[in-house]
Amino acid sequence: GVLGTSWWADQEHLPGLQARPDVDVVALCGRNPERLEAMALKYNVRQTFTDWRRLVARAGLDVLVILTPNVLHHPQAMAAMDLGMHVICEKPLALNAAQARELAARADAANVKTLTFFTHRAVAAASGNRILASLVEMVSALYYEHRRDTAARATDRNLRDAADLHRGI
Repeated sequence: GVLGTSWWADQEHLPGLQARPDVDVVALCGRNPERLEAMALKYNVRQTFTDWRRLVARAGLDVLVILTPNVLHHPQAMAAMDLGMHVICEKPLALNAAQARELAARADAANVKTLTFFTHRAVAAASGNRILASLVEMVSALYYEHRRDTAARATDRNLRDAADLHRGI
């Protein structure tokens, strides 16, 4: 089941989940009934809910995917793990370290698996950003070298000019 019908759920998560032959999205929850129904039709999801508590309690899920506002991640994940569901949660997993530790302890106690998305870790653009940062660093270093050399030549020239003036040339 999936909690959340945002553009991110629509553009990234639901297509990704449906692309996997080992995943069947059977329930979807969203606050906006019209958007919820449209997405359920688009992704052929049979059960829909506007209250996440009802989905967690009634959908009979193995895994809950949480794509909701940050403040809801902790209570939704806790409720799912209490019912023995594995949890996949968008970042941030929790609002503070205490909540994160509580979630980890609950997952251990319930013997369930958890996962936090790092969606773009392997995307070419993310790796391109690292390359770009390296290039900027290299260009900055070269520019600094150029400026230093230019300043040194100017200083040498100024010293020669001063010496020439002193000698009367």
